[in-house]
Amino acid sequence: MDLYKILTYFYGSLRNYGMPYWIFSPLRRSVRILANTVFPKLLSRNTKKSHVIKNGLLVSFTSFPERINDVWMVVECLKRQTILPEKIILWLSIDQFPNKNVPNNLINEVDELFEIRFVENDIRSHKKYFYVLKEYPEKDFITCDDDVFYDPYMIERLLNTSELYPKSVIANHTSHIQYSEHGELLPYSKWIINELPYASENQLQIGVGGVLYPRGTLHRMAQNQELFMALTPTADDIWLNAMARLNGTKIVQSERVVLTLPIINDSIALCSINNGPGSRNDKQLDALRKYFSENNIEDIYVRQ
Repeated sequence: MDLYKILTYFYGSLRNYGMPYWIFSPLRRSVRILANTVFPKLLSRNTKKSHVIKNGLLVSFTSFPERINDVWMVVECLKRQTILPEKIILWLSIDQFPNKNVPNNLINEVDELFEIRFVENDIRSHKKYFYVLKEYPEKDFITCDDDVFYDPYMIERLLNTSELYPKSVIANHTSHIQYSEHGELLPYSKWIINELPYASENQLQIGVGGVLYPRGTLHRMAQNQELFMALTPTADDIWLNAMARLNGTKIVQSERVVLTLPIINDSIALCSINNGPGSRNDKQLDALRKYFSENNIEDIYVRQ
């Protein structure tokens, strides 16, 4: 087992287990620094790809200029999965890359497995699923983020759980949606990160860990670009959660929760924007529920 596997697996297990934060936080920080120091060199080395390919499966993600220099490492992590998809697709906006200028380290990753697709306009994080639904409706797909060193079993965990829950959205990270004692939806900040394998009641899939969307699990409204950009412009997780719930699809936590090892970058993470001052997640969720109410659509966030 190489250092890449050791560190991603070790970091993934560094939860507090009821112990004080001051014990595990410095350890996690040390592993992050070590990984970000040695992984660029490790991932630049050629490695033998898995021969296990899941036909009918795509991995889809997006990025932006402030992160693009590090994206090649995400691609390398995806290429080192124990189970490979048919194709890994990175969707980039022409608005952000007007001359299609991307770093050579990323261009060098392009091969029969990985491709870069440039698209008109910029629909932000929604790019990671929108174009797959549009161009590959017959495919299952996994979305992931552009700032994580994914452990080699990320895809395998999703697929293993999908075998048990074949018509569900499967996520490696979920948050349990919380309600007050009176049945009112509580603010996003009070929702609880779930570490229970196979939990499926009132879950929000969290994109950073990797999420599997089998074909047919999302409501047809999911492709309404005008609507999702008006209601949830920076909250693709919430939009897709609503589209799954409208479709009667369960969100299921995968077989094992693994902490994601971040690529250290100075750019502002989308989760910081949505969860920080101003509570954008709550505002976008409120806008979504208001739209449902005004258009006689079932409010799928009312506690049953």
